[in-house]
This record gives sequence, C-alpha cells and structure tokens, in this order.
Amino acid sequence: MSKKAFTGCVVKWLLLVLVVLVQACSDDEKNEPRKKVQVVDNQPIVLYLIDSTHEMSRPYAKELAKVFDYNKIPYATQELPDYADDPYIDPSVRVVYINTTQNLDDLGREILVEFVAMGGTLVFPSLNEDPNGGFLSGIDVGADFMYDLESQGIHFVKNMVPGMEGKSIYPQKKNIGLKRESFKDSINVLATAATDPTQPLIFEHYIGAGRVVHFNTNMVFEKPDRGLLFAPALKGLQGVPYPIVSVGAIFIDDFPSPLYDYKAEPIASELDITQAEYVMDVWWPDMLKVAEQFNIDYSAYPCFNYDRIKQPPFIFREWDMHRSIRDGKEVISANWMTKQVIKHKFEMAFHGYNHESLVDTIWRNPEYMEGALIAARKKWRVNGFGPFPVTYVPPSNDIDSIGLVHLANAMPEIEFMCSIYEGDFYEGGEREYDVDPLEPRLFDFPRVSSGYVFSDFKTYSWQSLYLFTGIWSHFIHPDDIYQLPVESNTSAGDYASRNAERLGWYTSSNNRKGMLTRWVEYLEEVTETHPSMRFLDVATGATITRDWRNSKYEYIPNGDTYNVKKVSANKWKKKHFFWNVFVEKTNQQLLQEELQRKGLNYTKTPVMGGYLLTVETPEAAIAFSEGLRFKNTRQYSLDEIFADIKDQFKGYEEKRKTIVQEVDEGEYVEEIELPVTVEDSVQYFVENENLDAATNILLRQLRESTQPDTAIFSQYALYLAYNEKPQEVWGFLENTYKESPKTAMVYLNHYLATEAYPNEELNELWLRRKIERDPTNMELIKEYMQYFYTDQYKEQVKEMLVNAQEGNSAEEAYALYVRYLIDWEPEELHRELVNKSPERYPKLLPMATSIAYAFSDNGMLQDALLWAEYSNEISMLTQLQWWADLEAFNKMETVYLRYIKNNPNDEEVKSFVANTWFDIGEFERAGLVAKSMNNPLKKDSLRERINPEAQYFESDVQKFMILNTPGVFYPDTLQNLLMRLRYNEHASVEYTTDFVEDNFNQSVWNNMVNLHMKTRNLNQHSLSVTYSDVSDLVINTFDANNVAHQLYGLRYRYQTRENTDKPIFYALAGLEKDDLSNTFFSLGAGISQANEKSFKSIGYTFSPVKTGPAISREIYWGELVGYYERGYNKAWQTSLSPVLSHYTTGVYEGAVTGRLFYNIKPLNKSRFSPFAEAFGSVSNGMQEGGNPFWVVERRFYGGGGLAWNYGRDQTRKPYMRVEAGAFYDTYTGNFLRITGNFAFPIKKYTFVTGQFEFYNQALYYSNGFQLGIRHFFRRRKPYYVKPREYDDWYDE
Repeated sequence: MSKKAFTGCVVKWLLLVLVVLVQACSDDEKNEPRKKVQVVDNQPIVLYLIDSTHEMSRPYAKELAKVFDYNKIPYATQELPDYADDPYIDPSVRVVYINTTQNLDDLGREILVEFVAMGGTLVFPSLNEDPNGGFLSGIDVGADFMYDLESQGIHFVKNMVPGMEGKSIYPQKKNIGLKRESFKDSINVLATAATDPTQPLIFEHYIGAGRVVHFNTNMVFEKPDRGLLFAPALKGLQGVPYPIVSVGAIFIDDFPSPLYDYKAEPIASELDITQAEYVMDVWWPDMLKVAEQFNIDYSAYPCFNYDRIKQPPFIFREWDMHRSIRDGKEVISANWMTKQVIKHKFEMAFHGYNHESLVDTIWRNPEYMEGALIAARKKWRVNGFGPFPVTYVPPSNDIDSIGLVHLANAMPEIEFMCSIYEGDFYEGGEREYDVDPLEPRLFDFPRVSSGYVFSDFKTYSWQSLYLFTGIWSHFIHPDDIYQLPVESNTSAGDYASRNAERLGWYTSSNNRKGMLTRWVEYLEEVTETHPSMRFLDVATGATITRDWRNSKYEYIPNGDTYNVKKVSANKWKKKHFFWNVFVEKTNQQLLQEELQRKGLNYTKTPVMGGYLLTVETPEAAIAFSEGLRFKNTRQYSLDEIFADIKDQFKGYEEKRKTIVQEVDEGEYVEEIELPVTVEDSVQYFVENENLDAATNILLRQLRESTQPDTAIFSQYALYLAYNEKPQEVWGFLENTYKESPKTAMVYLNHYLATEAYPNEELNELWLRRKIERDPTNMELIKEYMQYFYTDQYKEQVKEMLVNAQEGNSAEEAYALYVRYLIDWEPEELHRELVNKSPERYPKLLPMATSIAYAFSDNGMLQDALLWAEYSNEISMLTQLQWWADLEAFNKMETVYLRYIKNNPNDEEVKSFVANTWFDIGEFERAGLVAKSMNNPLKKDSLRERINPEAQYFESDVQKFMILNTPGVFYPDTLQNLLMRLRYNEHASVEYTTDFVEDNFNQSVWNNMVNLHMKTRNLNQHSLSVTYSDVSDLVINTFDANNVAHQLYGLRYRYQTRENTDKPIFYALAGLEKDDLSNTFFSLGAGISQANEKSFKSIGYTFSPVKTGPAISREIYWGELVGYYERGYNKAWQTSLSPVLSHYTTGVYEGAVTGRLFYNIKPLNKSRFSPFAEAFGSVSNGMQEGGNPFWVVERRFYGGGGLAWNYGRDQTRKPYMRVEAGAFYDTYTGNFLRITGNFAFPIKKYTFVTGQFEFYNQALYYSNGFQLGIRHFFRRRKPYYVKPREYDDWYDE
C-alpha cells in the first residue's frame, strides 16, 4: 500500500470514529432542542428568528406568539445569535419569520436559501435592508437601494386578508421602503402603497420550490395587524388545519334603554318621528327582519338610566318614564322592548344600572357600585326579565380592577366581560379572548368593531382577527343614526360620530343609500366571504370560545398534511367543531374531494392567492387519508433544485460584492438634492419630528396675534394631534377665553367644524358659555337640553329657561320650562299651572300628553284628565283607567258609552271596562259589556273570571245575567246556576217520618208533609200537615194518665232568605188535636248567622211533651238552645251548645255540650275526624222512671270517638256522616253511641235524607231514626229581577 493510500485510509477511519462519537452525543441529547429553540408542545411548524437589534423583531414575535396561541399551530422562537452560531432549521418547520439578514454570515443566509429552495416559506415582516440578503428579498442584483420616502398607506391588490382585495388602510402612515426599481420584475405583488399603485409594499418572491414574502416597509404593525402578519404563513401551511370558533356575535348596546319623545336629526327630517317612535316602530322591526334574513341571534345589553346617580337611592325614573300603547294597552316602553327581546329568544345581557363606567375615579365610593348593580338585579327580578344575565358590556367600554371585583361580587352569574379588543388595559380595554387578567372569575370576550357602516380599516381590523380565530364580535346601538359629527355630539373615544357620513335610515341626501341598506349589504358581503360563520348570541359564542381556549391539540404529520386532534380532557358544551385549512388553487380540487370522501361539510374563502377552507367536523379532530400528497409540478428533484438555487445564490453574492466594490471606488455615485429647510422653523421641527418645538412656535404666534388667526390655529391643533397631545387645544382655548371670550369662540367654532368635543364635560362647559353670551338663543338652549338634560345639569337647564323667558322667545321658553317641571320637578307642576287652562297656552298643547301623564304619575288624575282632552295620544283606555282610579265609576261609564257608540269595535276598551265592573262587583254591567264583545280571546278571558265566581253571586245578579247575558256563562256553569236557583228559590214538597223509642218502651212516631214556598225576596213560607203516634209507658205502677195518643195537626213556619250576610230569622206556630179532642199548640222562634269560620244560633220552642202521661196531663216544655261552632286552620273545629229547659210542672234543667274535632285531610272528599265530647247537666227534678218525662238532678259524661264524612253537599249529592264514640257517664257508667245522617238524590231534583242515633246505656237511652224525601218543583213563571236603570244603556 502506498503512503498516500495509507494516509487516506487513516483519515477515513478517523472520520468514521468522529461520526460515531457525534451520533452517540446526539442519542444522549435526542430529547433536547438543537439550539435554544423555545417551543411549547409538538414539533414547531412556524419559527421566528428574533433579532434583538431590530426594533420590530421582538414585538412582532410576541404578536405572532399570540396568533399561534389562538390557532394552536406549533410555534417556536429562537434568538438570532443562537441560530447564527449553528445555522439549522428543524425539518418540521414550514415557515420562518426574520426581520433582517444583516446580522447573519454567509452560512446563515445560505441555510435560509436552502430552506426556501426546498419548499419552505420565509417571511420578512419588515424591510430587509441587507444588501447581502437581496437574493432572498427579491432585490435585483444591480439595485441601487434608493428609498421611497413619500408613499403612504397599504392598498391590497390581493386578498392577503379575506375581503380586503381593492381596499386600503393606514392612508396617513408613511412606508419608507425601497423603490420599485430595486426589485426583480418577477415578484408577485400582493399589496402596494395606497398613494402610489406602482410602489410594491408586500410581495411574493419564488426561490426554487419555496417562496419569500417580503414587507417592503418600515411601517410598524401592532395588535390589529396580527392577521396581516400571519397571512403570509398560510403559504407554507398548506394542508395544516387549525381550530377556529366560527362565530359572529352581534351586540346591541344600550338596548333596551329609556326612550324619549324628542325629535332629532337625521330622523326628524327623514321620517318626522320621535326617538321613541323610531326605536320601537322603525328600528326594531327592521332589526327583526335582518335577524331573520341572516339567522342572527342578537344579544341585548340594557342600560336602565342615563342619569349620573352614583349614590343611593338607585331609582329607575328614566326607565319607567316613557309609556306607549301596545296591543291596546298602556305599557312602560322599555319594559315592552325587553319583553320583545325575550319573546324572540334573543339573549338578555347587561350593560349597567346607568351609563357610568365602573371606574374608581368616577364612583367616589366604590361600594356604591355594588349598590347600583344590586338595584338593577332587583329590577330584573321584579319585572320578570328572565334568568340573570351571563354577559356584560361595561359602559363606554371602560372598567377598572375595582369595578371588575364589584361586578363579580354583585352579579355572580356574569361569566363573560365584553369590553374591547384594543384600548387602554387598565381602563378595561386591550383584552384578549382569555380569563380576565385582573378578575379571574370572568372570561373576556372583547369586541373588535362597531357600527352599521364600515370603512376599509374597520373591515380590516375584524377580518384580521377572524383569520386566525374565527371570531367576529361586533356592536351596534339603536341611536347610532343620531350620532352626527356635530359639536353637540359628546360620544367618547373611538366611537364618536357613529354616523359620520350623515346617513338617513332608509335614504340619505344626494341619492345615497341609507344606513339600514349599508348594514344589510355589508352582512351580505360578510356571509359571502365567510359562509360558515354562525351568528350566535354572545353567551353561546363566548362559551364556545372559552372551550376552544381551554383545549390543547396534537399535530401529527401525515404526508403533505397534518392530522390534528384535541387531546385535553375539557368537554365542549356545543358539539360542533370548525377548522381552517389553506390550500393553493392547484390543490383545491384534490383537498375538496378528500373532504367529500370523508363526508365533511366545508366552505371556502379566497386568501393569499389560494383558498381558506372552513371545515365542520362532528368530533374535535380532523384527519386526512394516510400519506396524502399534493400535486407535484416540479420537473426536478428538490436536491437538484437546491443545487441550482445554490449556484444562483453564489453568483448573486459574487456580483453584488463586485457592485459594492465599484461603488466604494466612486464609479456609481448619485447625488440626491434635498429641499432646504430653514432651521428653527415650524417646518424644520416637523421634518425632524420635534413636534413639541413646532407647536411651541405656533402657540407663541397665536398669543402674539392681535386678531384670531385660524390658519395658525389649524396647524397648532394638527401638530398637537400628531404629537398625541390633542387635549392641549382645550387648555389653549380655556386660557384664551379668560382673556378674550370672543376670540376663544372664533377658534372653538373653527375647530368644531372638523373635530368633536373629546368628552361630555368640555361639551357642556363651552355650550353653556355660548348660551351665557346669548341667553335667549333657543337653538343653543335646545341643543344643550338634547345632550345635557340630566340630573347632573338640571339646575343649569332651569336657570337657562327662566332667563330665556325675558326675550322674544318667551312663549317657547316657557313651554320648555314646563317640560322641565314635568321631568324634574313634577311636584311644582300643579302650582305652576294652577288657574292656567290649556286653551290659553297653545305652546303647551303639544305637551298635553306629557303634562297629563305627569299629573297622573303624581296622583292628580283630575288635572290629568283635563289635559288629556287636548291630547290625541292618550288612549281612551288610559282615560278610563284614570276615571276608575278616581273611583268615579259613573263618569267612567258615561265616557265609555259615549265613546263606544262611535267606536263599537274597540275590543280593548270593552275588555277593560268589563273587567273593571267585575273588579268592583258590578257583575251585571260586566256581563252587559261582555255581551257586546266580538273578540273571542278577550271575551273568553272575561268568561274565565266570571264563571268560577258565578256561584257566589247574589241570586238576583245570577237571574239578571241568565235572563240578559247568558252568553257569558259556560254551558255547565249556566246549568249549575239554574239547578242552584231551583234548589234555593223554587217551591218544594217534603215528607218526613221519624221514630224514637226509649228503655221504657215509650215510642213516638212523627209524620209530616211540608209545602215550602219562596217569595220574591226569597223568604220561605212552609205549611205542614202533621201526624204523631205517642205510646204509653211501661211502668210498674198504675197511672190512669198513662195511655197512648194520636195527634193530628197543622203547622206554619216562616224563615228569612238564606245565602246572605244577614242573620236568618225563623218563627213557627202549630195546632194539634188528639184522639180525645184535646187541642195543643206549639210556638217557636230563632235566629242564626254564619260566616267562613263560624256559625252561631239561638232558638226557643214551646210545645207539648210527647209521652202518653204528659199528653194526658197537658204538660208543655220550653227549650232555649244556643249553639256556637268555629273552625281553626281548616283542621280544628269546636262547638259549644248550652240548653235551658223548663216544664209546666215546675221542673228546670240546664245543660251544656262541648265538642272538639280534628279534621284529617279536610279537603278530601272522604275524610276522618277524631273528636272529643263532654256533657253536663243539672236539674231541680229527679224522675228516673220517665213518668211523665225523664229527668235527673245531675249528670256528666265525657269521651271521644271517630267521625267519618263522605261528600260535602248535603242536599244535592251523595253525602254521609257517621260518628262512633265511647263515653264515661256518671249516671250509667259507660256507654257507646253511634249517630249519623245521610242524603242522596234519587232523581235530579228529588232527594232522600235520613239520620239515626243508637245508644247501649243500661239505665236510660233514646234510640231513633228519621227518613225524608223532598222534591223541588219547576218554575212556571219567569224569574223576577229588580229593575236596573242601566238596563237599556248598553243596548243602544
């Protein structure tokens, strides 16, 4: 072997050992990143090389980190020095971001060239000024690197961001990039300068199998531009799905809210209606049509007041103030709007008690924040606004950390805080779709756009966000139409002049489209661009967003695509999953066919020269066929391509070095003539970006000027704005006003021609100053009232109106002063208008409605009715309500009858009057009105009230309505009333028989036939024929008087009417003759009264004692019986019955019986009642043998038992009661007793009754039973009813 060959062999072996060692080290460290590449989970697909020396690099990397945090695409960052030390790009990386290649050596740039040539995507998000990196940047090798210093803004030639093709943004921002001549002709321009369509701003440059996207601008991009920064990455992410939300949320702020009866532009000129009429009758119906057309679920954010109350009591005067007639009824307008939101199943969310932002500096006592929120919470519950809200929009989008805490405390149901995507973080803005960083109990769902009309930038801002999140959160107001760019517009922040183009609602001046048309057309554009967007309410959309943010995903390479699946355990409430995946046009058909094979729905959106497919999947995963490959149109292998590109790169570098060398030798020198600017001039300082010095010069010139100089002032205001100090204009105006109010007003008017007041306080101050200089200028006063007619400024308004009454416009000023009293000092209104009849003040007549309502609200209904006569807006329904509230029902009737004669079809009025009559117990009148009603729903509503109560009406009322208004009764009710009347008022015949036997074999058998007759007044006369069979006694001694007797007789009984609140009185008298022709008489009288809880009665009878000996001896007895019964809580029941008896033989007896019942399940048809009973008696006689009657000197018994009841009505339906008891008796020892009574019908109007009583006493008992049958006759004549004076009134 030669020496040379040996040396070569050794070298090969050394190289082999080195490779093995390196591999071993790699195996030991295979789980470590190659060189400090910071990545979370998954292998990185996107890499940002951060160059700390470049001012835009780290901020851009941070913005993109948030983009990829949202869309879950694996993203990594690497410090540029680490990359430069060991240039390497992981094979998983498809996209690399870098701001400049200036800090890279040849190898670092070569690795980037290789990455692109092999199919990667390189993005320069700012101008790459590195001459040595020109090959990557698309710079022509011979470029002279001349800068464009004039062009401004961005104009999109292609859809870099969806929907932006042909649109422009940032027209005032300078670009500062290389001129067009610096770039190769082959670049593919995506965006140009807005002011110069020949100047390429963003372009693609193809190198081998990959591409470079170059931003030829040093314009600084921020949070709103995230989508623009992300868009170029799509070129390298073909086939890489990322999860999105796919939600469009439409917020309606300040709705529902208080409404007002003032007219304002532009609606006053276009439609000639008030703000209230516009919102309720125009805007809301149109919004419902829009919702139906685009399938939108709105979220409504009510604000209850626009006063500035920040301490208790938290009242709702503004919310409750405006009333309107809806469906024939007077309603609180704001409540009606709320019910409309609920009716259409939109979300009822929350905007605030009032429009005072929950910020510590506004609420001097932060604890009152919770008080106001709790007051709103109570209002929510009392008014029945449904479940408490879960989403919240802070007033003016401002809320600080203290406000967030109080919000979460007072309204724990709130889950989502919805301020704005941009703005000031510590005032509630600058929020992400994440848990709120200041209050972890809340999740943020910020809004990104607003209004009905869209500028190019407004479209760009939300489309930029939607590109990587699938979220469009947009808010509108009902009053956006009124927000004109006038000095009286005090809307704050970025949302001032919400109708900057002065549009009308339907049509606008100069044949322009109205705001509604612009809104509908824009929504059509949105749905065309993003067909998969779901317009969900905020609560639903925010819930999906929160689930999306809490999810983690795994990215698994699969051929040219990635399979993606959710790997976190969190469950989504809404089981619909959406993904975006970019595809080039050449592969569009292939990918669509793949999705169709898998049965997945998708839509497509043009972007970056290809399409963004939005795919819906049933599960939280998306997968493609294994090893799916896109079309390969390359003629050479990647290695061959790179070899060729590498040669081109080396050639470019060599040529570039030659050019640079020649320039250094002076052969290519171009002198640039710059305009000469005088040092220390305004122009000089502006060009050198020293705006403080420029504005100081202008301020000095303004102060030194003896006359107003609006040209200098315009420059001064302009440069203050550029310097982000626009508020200093107002300091200048304030100082000028102190020295020369006239000059200050000249500058103010000039400034307001193009600008607006920055806040309400300044608007109020300067407008008030204008009025102070011209106190009778009613136009200024009305403008002031339009915007400052609030509790905070009411004293200033009052003073203005009082002062204005001294001029030529006194009458108009007085009318506005009355308006002021109506709204703010209604207690003074009566004194102000005393002895002032409406016809003497014609300027007040347009306010007759408000004046009448003001009187009404303060209980002065007579005055309200006086002014109502001059109003066409106060409904007859309201006027009748006022008469009813005055309890002037006769006047109400007169007004109603006069009105209904000319308006016979006003069913609302009929319904109200009928129900009012019913409420005060004028049931006949209610029936007469109902008789004329033609609306079946309203008539049925009244019938539903009448029919359950009809059984309790006075019988005369029942009969009147049966005869005159039978149609108000249901058939079964009518039948039941007729049946009750037959029971209670018709004549009847009755037969009763009873039999009693005691232990002396003494028995009495009584028979009676009764004819009961009722008078017109329902008093009852009863005539009876009686027969009694009285046996003799079984005794051990002979008594000649102890013989049996038969008695025949007649009896008459009179009783006053039942079913009244008055006591019932009865009296009776009867004559009987026995078989020995002896005549006996009986007399009796009594009174009783019942109510819901008690019954009491007392009665006395005097009649013959019915035993054989007593009849023979003509012995009479008198009995005075009292009875009192009371119920407690439906379950407990007590009774007490004292009895005093006397006999013509001189015997007296006194007795008392007490009973206590407990009714188990008293409402049941069948029920049990345990009871206890005690009895005691004393007498001056002792006749144990029962001759001529039974009586003992002293007796007591007590015990208890169980009663069973079935049924309740003892005359019309089956009924039974049985009592069984056991007693201890001082006279007989112990005894048992069974008693009972029953009743049942054998025909509809024929009833059988009975009762029984059985004892088992040893010494004395009296057992017996009674049976009866009663039949109620039909009535042959019509019912008699008392005449009513109004009988014929309602028939006219």
